This record gives sequence, structure tokens and C-alpha cells, in this order.
Amino acid sequence: MEPSSSYKSLMIQVNQKIALSKFIIEFLLEEGWQNPSYDDLLQKLGNLNFTEETLLQHSQFICDQVLFSIINVNMIFLAV
Repeated sequence: MEPSSSYKSLMIQVNQKIALSKFIIEFLLEEGWQNPSYDDLLQKLGNLNFTEETLLQHSQFICDQVLFSIINVNMIFLAV
């Protein structure tokens, strides 16, 4: 299903934010223990056809999502 032309640009941005957030959270969970660099992240990001510009464009949203995920994980562990 395609969005209406009125909403297409908005939906592209929303889908980019979702995909980038998911990718970065998974990257941190899988690679975080190895202390990866920003260049490591960009290299893997390039495999998904995203650019550094796209990452920087949505950086505040992504940081908020990563922080929210960390808070939720900590709340789960504290509840146990």
C-alpha cells in the first residue's frame, strides 16, 4: 500500500527513522561490548544504503529512541 502523494515525503522520513533506530539499537546490542567506533557504525550503515547525512538528519530522534530503550531495559531489570 502506497501513501497518498500528500503524505509520501513524511512517510519516507518516518520509515527512515524507524529503520535507523532499529539498526542502531541492534548494532549497540550486538557490537557494543567490542567498543565500536563511529566509523564502524558508518560502515555497517552503508550496507543498508543509508548515508551519514541521513543519520545526522535524524540524530536527535535516534538518540531519544536509544535512550528510551536503555531506560526501559533498566526498568525491567530493576523490577525483577
